[in-house]
Amino acid sequence: MWIASGSYENNDLNTIEVGWQVYPHLYGDVIPRLFIYWTRDTYQTTGCYNLCEGFVLLNRSAGIGEMIIPTSTYGDVQYTVTILVTKGLDVNWWLYVHRDNQEWITAGYWPASIFTVLSSSAVKVDWGGEVINNKFESRHTRTQMGSGHFPHKGYTRASYFSSLKVQTDPHGVFVDANPSGIAFQTQSPYCYDIQQSSYDPSAGVSFCFSGPGHNPQCP
Repeated sequence: MWIASGSYENNDLNTIEVGWQVYPHLYGDVIPRLFIYWTRDTYQTTGCYNLCEGFVLLNRSAGIGEMIIPTSTYGDVQYTVTILVTKGLDVNWWLYVHRDNQEWITAGYWPASIFTVLSSSAVKVDWGGEVINNKFESRHTRTQMGSGHFPHKGYTRASYFSSLKVQTDPHGVFVDANPSGIAFQTQSPYCYDIQQSSYDPSAGVSFCFSGPGHNPQCP
């Protein structure tokens, strides 16, 4: 999830990023981990992963930077992590984490003072996935996104987001994201794709996304 204000064009992009990632160069393994990130100058000189400068940690049990265990099984049991990032009445950006069968954890906050255009409010929220594609030997990376299966396989077989909500009231009221206001985009649909799910009041606005990376249709 990316919460953003500013732009690349104006060289003032501010972001708060939260989700799960597999990043061998950072962690030394291929295990999914809960991560956070921030920047205030389009990733140039500010920002960093997890528990470094900027974020004020209040509860280590939130598991920031730690392994996500257990993980979902293809076509079987699914485990979820629910993330809430909200602009508090103290003007800071607060992070709350909820995992299956656990209570909500107040992880900590990003002080508004570390940002520029994001210090007051965000103008965009993105949900989705990304991979690093260095095109080794001039081919697309074999790095999978999510389950490694295309989203038409559906729930339990593809990665998904559900209950997408946005905060439109400074007093903390969250509402379902407006489906008509969401743009679904993919840069390489034969490598990774995205598919909106039918609206379900119990799951809210949701979508599946994932893919195998390099394959005969994704050279």
